Amino acid sequence: MRHRAGGAERADAIAVDIVKMSPDGDGLARLEGEDLFVPYAIPGERVEVAVHRGRDGALAGELVRVVRASPDRITPRCRHFGYCGGCAWQHIAYPAQLRHKQAMLQEMLAASMGAAAPAVLPTVPTPPRAGARESGSDTRPGQADGPVEPWGYRDKVSFVFAPAGRQPLVMGHYRRGTRSAFAAGECPVHAEAGNEVAFRLRDALVRAGVPAAAPDGRNGIARHVVVRVAEGTGDRLATLVVTENVTPLRRVTGDMERFERQMSSRPVAGTQPPRFGFHLNLHDRADGFLFGRETKRLFGP
Repeated sequence: MRHRAGGAERADAIAVDIVKMSPDGDGLARLEGEDLFVPYAIPGERVEVAVHRGRDGALAGELVRVVRASPDRITPRCRHFGYCGGCAWQHIAYPAQLRHKQAMLQEMLAASMGAAAPAVLPTVPTPPRAGARESGSDTRPGQADGPVEPWGYRDKVSFVFAPAGRQPLVMGHYRRGTRSAFAAGECPVHAEAGNEVAFRLRDALVRAGVPAAAPDGRNGIARHVVVRVAEGTGDRLATLVVTENVTPLRRVTGDMERFERQMSSRPVAGTQPPRFGFHLNLHDRADGFLFGRETKRLFGP
């Protein structure tokens, strides 16, 4: 199969040099005077790509092979990286991520303000989590090469439920650029305490036989789960989004109440036991919003 780029027909795999990052986080190359966007490529790399035009008419390249790798290329930590729509930069070392973000912002300001654009300071890295502080690890604002890595920093943990084959319910994320969900076995950018709640809830839904709904809210019950984690206290609030409140959800609530008692029985020395709240949000519309208009507190704060 061949493609046309700038009026010239191209074979599937061509070699290009990545010159910078695009605002969307893709590597950017130039091909016959046009921008070529290459996901998962890094500035300074030479890569082979399959070229096509996206829906917006822009050139896009599917990464086929890295011919000359950047020294900033690393092995992604998450097993789902590459097809998961949640992350785009796990293949880039964290200090390099910070530098690229600084350069991207500087370029955008220069494009809009010209010579009046202010200098952009180094990107402030992810602050250390509580465990990092206790171990003596520290990173100061603007210090791009500190020891802190971007794992477990998302205090808002969110997963989607979906049917998958013969399984009436799996929990995961959408695949990149689609509304098709896959079953996730991990999400290292989420706060670990929030993941614990979400996976416990998934298991409770499966045991209770609660089916997942389609992305438009039809033909099922469970749609999403969102867990908020308070880093300072360990408190957690889970909200299960469903199309309707059906009887099997009572069993799910009972399972989560048992989880709450387990949390209360394992306090950290010198602190109060973390609190856990469980809410039910009713959302049966295909409107693109995560939550519906009605939320019920089932127990906890």
